[in-house]
Amino acid sequence: MKAFSFVAWLVCGFLASCSHARSPLPKDQSYAGEIHFIHDLELPEISGMAPSFYVADHYWMLNDSGRLPRLFLVSANGNVIARVDVESVENTDWEDLARFTHGGKSYLLIADVGDNLAQRSSVNLHWVEEPDLSQGVVPGVSAVKPVGSIRLRYEDGPRDVESVAVDEVAGWIYLLSKRDQPPRFYRLPLVSAPSEITVAMFVAELNKHPQPTIEEVMAKPRLGPFRYSPTAMDLSPNGQQLAVLGYNQVFLYSRDHDENWQEVFARSPEVLIRHQLRQAEAASFSRNGKKVIFTSEKLPAPILSVPLLKAARSD
Repeated sequence: MKAFSFVAWLVCGFLASCSHARSPLPKDQSYAGEIHFIHDLELPEISGMAPSFYVADHYWMLNDSGRLPRLFLVSANGNVIARVDVESVENTDWEDLARFTHGGKSYLLIADVGDNLAQRSSVNLHWVEEPDLSQGVVPGVSAVKPVGSIRLRYEDGPRDVESVAVDEVAGWIYLLSKRDQPPRFYRLPLVSAPSEITVAMFVAELNKHPQPTIEEVMAKPRLGPFRYSPTAMDLSPNGQQLAVLGYNQVFLYSRDHDENWQEVFARSPEVLIRHQLRQAEAASFSRNGKKVIFTSEKLPAPILSVPLLKAARSD
């Protein structure tokens, strides 16, 4: 009887916490899409996501630092359908995930680039060939080995970075700093000659990216300074739109075909949607570029999908 009472207490507590959970969106934010939730206990700190090339409306996700070096394939309604361990690497501080195509194959780029105190002399990028699960899911936990890894440093010293994207057409990997105000945008070649360490070169500052006001900082001294800090980003399939996730908004930077990123970042971004997720740290375009999907750390983790008025399609 005592065991039953304890279990009942746990269940009631969980339901109560869900029923009193803060809404993912402000009351005055319009939203036409559905809101699904991730409940899987193996995904308590989602910090990166990327769309599957092989399975429509499914997304690869990963956990933040200290967790298993494992990738999860998650459906758009929040169900984990596959688990894949990445062999021979550690999760020092995995912060983002990107997908790209190269040589006719689909790859996932794992960004072990987190550095809260800006103390790491170098950080790491690992890429694995995306498992093709279009014909069915492998029971249990499968495994992949990295196809390659890049050890990198920034040309102007250590940076805390949580946002990575790949421009497969131009052949660049992009990184965006979190704690600099304004944020700083870097790049390095997607394919380069083997070397002990690769230098990520500074490209531009996001001079028009919103920065917190004194009132916002004073209202929340611990989190206020990072209210608009980039926690994830993704590049659209056609390379013309950059979605940047913050703790309260999703921003969209758009460029014409003849524009460089310095010109783009000289303009203010569009606010795609305002949100109030507890710790939003993962975002990506859908595979067809018609939507931006984002979610957060902490369970249950809401999954929101925002249609684009001008779809960033590659066809």
